[in-house]
Amino acid sequence: MMNLSSSVKYQWYQYKRPLRIFYSILVLSLLAIVAINMSQNELDMRVHGIEICSCIFLLILVMSNFRTSFHFSLVNGVSRKTMFKSHMMIMFIIAAIMASVDTFISTVYSQFVSYGPVFLLIYGERYDMMTPIDAVVSISGQMILEQFVWLFCLYIFIQVVGYLIRLLYYKFSGKWSLIITFAVITTILYIFPLIDNLTNQQFFKSLTDLVKFLLGLSETINPFVSVVTFIIGFFVLLMINFQLVSKIIIKKS
Repeated sequence: MMNLSSSVKYQWYQYKRPLRIFYSILVLSLLAIVAINMSQNELDMRVHGIEICSCIFLLILVMSNFRTSFHFSLVNGVSRKTMFKSHMMIMFIIAAIMASVDTFISTVYSQFVSYGPVFLLIYGERYDMMTPIDAVVSISGQMILEQFVWLFCLYIFIQVVGYLIRLLYYKFSGKWSLIITFAVITTILYIFPLIDNLTNQQFFKSLTDLVKFLLGLSETINPFVSVVTFIIGFFVLLMINFQLVSKIIIKKS
């Protein structure tokens, strides 16, 4: 029977190889851009916001690993509570690793080319950077620390969102998963624009204002507002995920 420690080690085993592959490709790509820019003075290749790639990678990683991990854990006598704890622990570990690596990469990379990490593209005004992508960024200790904290909270939130999506698709498989997907796409592409037209374009404006408020962009530029938003969102979705994991019916592979 696997205990919590063994379960966490198993989760890490599932994650470490994709992480190595992802960062190997990312670093090699960035090195290639730096090399091309240094060898070709008239060429100015730029890549901004590589953390978006990390978010997409995390979503795919969490969603793709759930089914195998879920079945393997239960077959080996791991309780659902222990399995869920191990999933949450590995989320924190992965978020800490990726936030550290991404902060390091963006800090070093921005010293060689004009680069704007997602954090500075959103909150650059806080550090008197109106256009952080137009020049080599001047790095401060405060900026590095705040970027790390922001990325860490963003990454744990992204993972718990991916976990919820995968749980829902596992629970409502077959035709119901197609119905849910169709309903979501229809709502975004047709229902929301219809509501916006009926409200004289106030619906999307209200959504935009809400997002700005939750991200700390409404009045003053404050990334710690979004940190609080990510943390609250994480724990709310965490409770929902736990209820789903506790009651979900195991399906045959």
